[in-house]
Amino acid sequence: MFPLHLATEQGWWRQMGLEPSFSSFPAGPPQIAAAAAGTWDVGITGSAPGVLGAARFNIRTIAISNDESATNTLMVRAADLPGIRANPASLRGQRILITVNTTVDYVLQNCLRQWNLSRTDVQVVNLAQAQILSAFSTGEGRVAGLWAPNIYTAEDRMGAVPLCSGADAGAIVPGNVIVREDYLRQNPDMVARYLAVILRGIAWTKANRDAAV
Repeated sequence: MFPLHLATEQGWWRQMGLEPSFSSFPAGPPQIAAAAAGTWDVGITGSAPGVLGAARFNIRTIAISNDESATNTLMVRAADLPGIRANPASLRGQRILITVNTTVDYVLQNCLRQWNLSRTDVQVVNLAQAQILSAFSTGEGRVAGLWAPNIYTAEDRMGAVPLCSGADAGAIVPGNVIVREDYLRQNPDMVARYLAVILRGIAWTKANRDAAV
């Protein structure tokens, strides 16, 4: 996430007495699962994994990082867009490639509801984001559920276009700043300093939009 990169670039971690090491995950579910082994202490994830983490691994959300509603999107091939928009029911029985239990899964459910369809009306194919891009590029699937920056890759390399985003379907998709509950109890000051750096990054981004872009 940009505030993490910005904090490193600006030296804000050091100013707060922090020396973080970073781990990345291809999606929220494996990130949440890794919490059980104590692989990470604090982090940022999507809202759907954040909810699952709270239920299964005592992950606590301590702040909202950003609004990802417009960048969690169902993408289609440009030639298919007019027909699907005119008749969403044509998606019945079609293969929709998504990463399940993630924010784009939540967006899919809301888009389907908007079209008077249900999850059982379509064939949901669970793939990692990189697998979705690969499969969609070879003609697999009618719809690809992607989040940024993968939506831009699909646009640039495959000519894919947005069909329905969280914003389109009225589904708010926040980013969650999260922490393992045991780490929070043992290190409240460290967590507070981490959060202060994140909030500083968000404030800087809002005040310096041109530079941030």
